[in-house]
Amino acid sequence: MPALVNHVDPQDQLPADTSTYTDEITSEHNDKPKYMATVEVTAQPLADTSWLEQNYYLYYDVDNAVGVQLDAVGMWVGRSRYLPVPITAYFSWDTDNLGWDQAVWKRPFDPDSGFTTLPDEIYRQLLYAVIRANHWDGTIPGAYDVWAPIWNQYPNYTFVIQDYEDGSMAYGLIGPAPPDQIMLGYFTFGEIDTKPAGIELDHFLPSMYPAGAGGTPVFGFDSMTPNCAGWDVGAWADFKVYKQE
Repeated sequence: MPALVNHVDPQDQLPADTSTYTDEITSEHNDKPKYMATVEVTAQPLADTSWLEQNYYLYYDVDNAVGVQLDAVGMWVGRSRYLPVPITAYFSWDTDNLGWDQAVWKRPFDPDSGFTTLPDEIYRQLLYAVIRANHWDGTIPGAYDVWAPIWNQYPNYTFVIQDYEDGSMAYGLIGPAPPDQIMLGYFTFGEIDTKPAGIELDHFLPSMYPAGAGGTPVFGFDSMTPNCAGWDVGAWADFKVYKQE
């Protein structure tokens, strides 16, 4: 995953400029270094406090907030930094490190998902996407724009939206390898729910990797592109999970 753009820390603006105070010192005294230094040291807490009173909102700006301030922004936006992710530690056929003598069986009441805590910069991208989702215009191009902050972090993957025009739609995620846990959390748990009310939404993943450009396209009728192709070329997608009504 590429490095994300660093935020601007308001703390870098401190210590604040004390010239508001020192400029008032008359020429009779402002040529005395020790006296000026004493005034600056005395005035610095006042200047810092005044700056914070005027600029405290910067600490709660989605571009600048960190730590608990970013958590507060998340409360306003409506998403916490705790991302639900699927648990993939159970026994599975034809999955590396999850076969016989490697993984445990899933019992009737074992959970299907858990939570991971997102670091600030990844959480910030989720908040950007949710803010866009809150202003979504209901179109497919608009939905791609909503998801852009998320999938721009994964340039080797292709996110696909398909409207079947029968009261249902689908999301697809095509790429060189199975998605990691954070990608699956975004993709499968409705963290960014861009679908019209009352429309059934399916999520599909390729059944074999690498998928799409540079690998095997997913199967699709009347299509022949690097990501979607027909008989004898495309592979069936996996629709086994994650349906939302």
